[in-house]
Amino acid sequence: MSNVETISIQTEASKPAITVVQDRSLDQQVEDLIRSHKELSLTRHRQDKLNLQSGPDPAGLKILPKSTKERLEKAG
Repeated sequence: MSNVETISIQTEASKPAITVVQDRSLDQQVEDLIRSHKELSLTRHRQDKLNLQSGPDPAGLKILPKSTKERLEKAG
């Protein structure tokens, strides 16, 4: 018998809650969320342009541990 715990997260009052079921894999839950919530889907047609930057995030690189930073630099 599986132990199922359901958590509902209300993101905004006008939008439906996001439900997370604990007995499913995280990958499956993320996939289902992206498929069911249009705000999370990057593959759907959008009127507005996505503000995606190419290359690494400079602020994010500053907070990486030294070993991770070295591994990323070595990999290119």
